[in-house]
Amino acid sequence: IIRAPNLKWNNLKLKNFFEEEFNSKTILINDCNAGVLAEKFEDSGYKNIMYITISSGIGGGLILNNKLFLGDDFSSAEIGHLVVEPDGKKCVCGNRGCLQAYCSGKALYSDFKKCFSDKLDEKQVLMKLFASNDELINKNLEGSFKKLAHLITIFSGLLDVKTFRLGGGMMNFDDKILMYL
Repeated sequence: IIRAPNLKWNNLKLKNFFEEEFNSKTILINDCNAGVLAEKFEDSGYKNIMYITISSGIGGGLILNNKLFLGDDFSSAEIGHLVVEPDGKKCVCGNRGCLQAYCSGKALYSDFKKCFSDKLDEKQVLMKLFASNDELINKNLEGSFKKLAHLITIFSGLLDVKTFRLGGGMMNFDDKILMYL
């Protein structure tokens, strides 16, 4: 693993560890690529499909013409680090304005924890956040997820992908998230 900013991992030889530990050839892929492969396995009728995970971070996996598309650096469809707000909020990757800085679980927790008790953990804050009927909170959530909707529209137009699947821990709040998309 060259870099996993959410986990603060750099140059981790995880593949070697598993090959030595289990005396077996090992192939590693990220959760988003595994997710899109699972969607393809579940319904092979999709020629092109994009899977987006919305969790502590945001990522994507992409199948084009029935093949997992990884790109030159094995990081295609990493939608979380596409800039949606130039000079915007700082992201864990070091850039500014990444989608992940606006609608990932960690970003929403960071932005909204002050609205609730300091004693609440991330999951509790997110549960209260998505259950809230506060107009200002809902307007901010809508603004965050409209950024995701915009990027989905761009991917659809650019790559002619019409099938998108959303997964990850934040989709426990799918009734509200889908309303904003």
